[in-house]
Formats: sequence, structure tokens, C-alpha cells
Amino acid sequence: MTRLRFNLAHRGLLDELRTVMDFDRSGRRDKVVIDKGRAFGAYPFFRDPAVGAPDDCYDITDHLPVRHRLDALSLSGRWLEIQGLAHIHRVDTHEPGTVVVLRERESRAEYPFPPRSTGTADLTKSEGEGLYD
Repeated sequence: MTRLRFNLAHRGLLDELRTVMDFDRSGRRDKVVIDKGRAFGAYPFFRDPAVGAPDDCYDITDHLPVRHRLDALSLSGRWLEIQGLAHIHRVDTHEPGTVVVLRERESRAEYPFPPRSTGTADLTKSEGEGLYD
């Protein structure tokens, strides 16, 4: 949000700057907008051609917290079963693009596996502020 504030101030868009500051003070946060592998804060004036603030003012890709927990781990012959939870806060998960990566400690070789995703209905209530799918 700081980049957006500076951009608006630098261009003398004071009314828009006040709107952004009011939005920030409100503490309200909307769903993150995902586009071409980048995450953007849904702050006021996002992609509004009348304001013309560039997307990099809204880019929060590197600042989204990944939340995860390991609930169970079991080995049966050659099968390893991992149960847990992982999600990115403020991002819908109806189309997950998750990959579990196992990494050898010494060689650092990586082995990616697509997980089987299951719905977690209460997650949006407990961690998603009731806003996300």
C-alpha cells in the first residue's frame, strides 16, 4: 500500500490518496487478485484507467503468508502419506496449484508430488475471515 500512496502523492492525486488512506485505516482487506502468477492487493483504484496507477503498486506476491501445518505422517512399505493443511492467506483455493516437494537433506535433490486436495469448510471461518472460498 505504501507504493500506491507514494505513486498517488507524487502525481498530485490527493483525493485518491485520501481514499486509499481511509481504506488502509479501515483494516478491511478484500480477496487478493491473482493474474498470470502474480498476486495483487484489491486496493482502491486497482486497474482503474482514470487513475492509472501501475500494477506494481498493488503487487503483493512476495508478501503473502503461506500458512501450513503437518497433522500426520505415516510410512507403509514404499508409500508415504502426509496429512496436513496449507494455504495462502486471502487467496481462494477453489483452483489450487499446489505441489508437495520432498527434498533430500544431503544431495538437496527435489521430488515434486501433486497432492490430493480436500475441502476444509471451517478454514474460511477460522482463518479466512469468512471472505474466501
